[in-house]
Amino acid sequence: MELERAAGQAAGAIPERDDLIQARAEALWPQIATQLGLPAAGARFRRFQVNSRRQHWRSVLEVRIPQGDRFVLRADFDGSPSSPFAGILQRHRAAAAALKPVHGVSAPAILWQDPEQPYYLMEFAPGDTAFRALEAADYGLGDRAAVVQNIGLAVAALHRVSAVGERQFWPKPFLTRISKRAQAVRGGQIELPRPCGAGALF
Repeated sequence: MELERAAGQAAGAIPERDDLIQARAEALWPQIATQLGLPAAGARFRRFQVNSRRQHWRSVLEVRIPQGDRFVLRADFDGSPSSPFAGILQRHRAAAAALKPVHGVSAPAILWQDPEQPYYLMEFAPGDTAFRALEAADYGLGDRAAVVQNIGLAVAALHRVSAVGERQFWPKPFLTRISKRAQAVRGGQIELPRPCGAGALF
């Protein structure tokens, strides 16, 4: 779901609580723009889809200013402390700086961070997510092998700059989750979309 509106305009058919969260995030823009020397007026906001368990307290917006520049603003309004969040952003900054010269890897820089609350603004990284690229390839819109290879190269680059070293992989929780999902599919509780190929029967 991606809903767009200009600053100050009424929202469309958005649930009231989600609309409030988006309005609170949009209200941060004048302060951010002033601190970064960007125009506060005329910004347009487009809401990105958020995990349904977090949509009532998290807002992720694309911000587009009249000059054409685009940014991503994320704000969490769940009242969680900002100290762990600050550590996450610090690791993001380090990884983004190290990955900047790496070809084919999008590493958006953090441009602004609230000193007390879990709000931040970062560069807009164009292109699809790995999940969407794989999903499109499953429907014949792209080379799946190339997509998987690109994902692997990006993850390998991230590991090299993260200094995580070698770690033991424990697949049991993932296998348990996959097994439960497979049982649900076989039991008819989950219906999977089926891609339509040239030889598909309707």
